[in-house]
Amino acid sequence: MQEQQNKKESTLKVKVPVYTTEVIENPNDLFGGMQYSNMIEYARKKIDDFNVSGESIKIGKSDKTIITEISNITSQEFALNNIPYLLIRLSAYELNDNDRTVITKETIKLSPSDKVGHENNYFILFPSINGLAEEGKSIQQWFVFIYEEPNKIGSELIRVVKRFLRIVMDMPVKNIKPAKLLEELEKQNNYPTVELTLTAISNDIDEINIIAQEYAVSSYMRKAQVIRYEKMPKKDLIELVTNNTFFKNIFKIKTCVIKTGGKKDFKYKAELDEANEELNEKAEEIFNMSFEISQAEKEDLYKPEFITTKISDVIKNYLTSYNE
Repeated sequence: MQEQQNKKESTLKVKVPVYTTEVIENPNDLFGGMQYSNMIEYARKKIDDFNVSGESIKIGKSDKTIITEISNITSQEFALNNIPYLLIRLSAYELNDNDRTVITKETIKLSPSDKVGHENNYFILFPSINGLAEEGKSIQQWFVFIYEEPNKIGSELIRVVKRFLRIVMDMPVKNIKPAKLLEELEKQNNYPTVELTLTAISNDIDEINIIAQEYAVSSYMRKAQVIRYEKMPKKDLIELVTNNTFFKNIFKIKTCVIKTGGKKDFKYKAELDEANEELNEKAEEIFNMSFEISQAEKEDLYKPEFITTKISDVIKNYLTSYNE
């Protein structure tokens, strides 16, 4: 018993959430060619152009003044089974926090312009080509392996990577059709964890007394209710996902994060477009991969060769399951 406890304490789990980007229909037009090397060159140029622009990406948070800023993006090229891929590193800092202090030998009050965050946020862009490139019939996309080591909060890291894909690469994460989601949910009888978030948005500028209101041109208030379920039966989960009538009178956005307890989780989002009185739905697949490291290996967490060596088996396992 003691030996098992020591073994458990001697290792750390590194999670690797895996996403796929939208399929590229005309890869020759976009990448300037239909080979892996063309995809890699395209990605590196996109990153170089972004860095040269001197811009940064800023992400706001619902109901928060805090802003996440993404900058300092770098890439290194590696190869697996003769397929080149990129290890991406970027910095992500939080700012605009009016109540943050650092305690060393003394307590230091940070200003809203001070930045606190992580310099080492890593993920892998792995190119995928299916079909006959020489006949112009190939389908190309990226597999995105996110390196969620123990010092990172998974949801924050995923949010940063998704924004990078959309803003820098102009390649959003691939969505699945709601009908496909329901097919997937039929595959097991109950689900360990389901988190439902209902968001209400008010655009009435007169609801509160705003300073210098005569100059304000827009205003909105966002409130969210989060409900967590455990051991939810399949039939009730499907009802929760498909029944969008109960929230539309009060809430504008419904989000369900569905944990299967296996290698694949799901996210469903429905948002009411009041102008057209339409409901926009989208769903995502999230593949959950992982590996373990020893306590001694913590010193190597941010070494590129260590990351790529450790994650190579994850990539191989994912590619095998993806092609099955």
